[in-house]
Amino acid sequence: MRHPIVRLCAFILSLVVGTAIASFLISKRSIPPSEVQSDNLDTESKQSINEPQAPAQTVTFEWEESFSNETDIGRRRKNKVEIRCVNHNDRAEAEIEFYSLSGTREWTRKQSLRFENLNYAGCDPQISDFNNDGYKDITFISGQAARGANEIRTLLIYDSKKDELIHVKNSADYPNLAYNKRLNCIDAWAVHGATTTIFLKLEGDMLREFASVDTGAERIVTITRRSGERVVIRREAMNENEVYTKYSTFDRAN
Repeated sequence: MRHPIVRLCAFILSLVVGTAIASFLISKRSIPPSEVQSDNLDTESKQSINEPQAPAQTVTFEWEESFSNETDIGRRRKNKVEIRCVNHNDRAEAEIEFYSLSGTREWTRKQSLRFENLNYAGCDPQISDFNNDGYKDITFISGQAARGANEIRTLLIYDSKKDELIHVKNSADYPNLAYNKRLNCIDAWAVHGATTTIFLKLEGDMLREFASVDTGAERIVTITRRSGERVVIRREAMNENEVYTKYSTFDRAN
């Protein structure tokens, strides 16, 4: 016969074991809170996928610039030019209308010109005499160069014999165009790791390069023959602080 204390201990042990087994069985039948939350998230995700999505909004970038001059272009007060530069997302161009004053003092349209405009910050038309014939011509910004110092312009020369504007076809190939009074030509100034001053002759509707000065570790002077052959006529050491010099001639700096 067991001692009463032994029987009491056995009873307590069986009670503890029974409680543990019951708790284990109950936990096996329960759904953990994490599983319930996950299930709800999956349901919400499926609903979100199936719901129709609002169309993406298209960001538009539009501007328009207008310019008109009838006092300086061509024959003063007898010619007029109007430039309208537009960008409507998929269409960026410069629209140019050129007029001549008729005998009845009315403006007669002589030309309508259209050019693709790759500049998205405005045309900034400028009127100046580029060939020293006494008649002023016009340029407008038509492109974006890799470096901000290089301004790309399209040049339109006034032809007094035809009383119309002549598009200089390769003018946009040369940045920072200007009339060079010293050599009576047109020059360009290209800024890169150093600089290149290019000297150009206007021949019909094209610019022809005839000389250039490159800067860098050396100053290199080159002449370009009509055949296109380039001949270096001088190399010389130069100071670092002269690298960004623009030249008015291929013999010496400004």
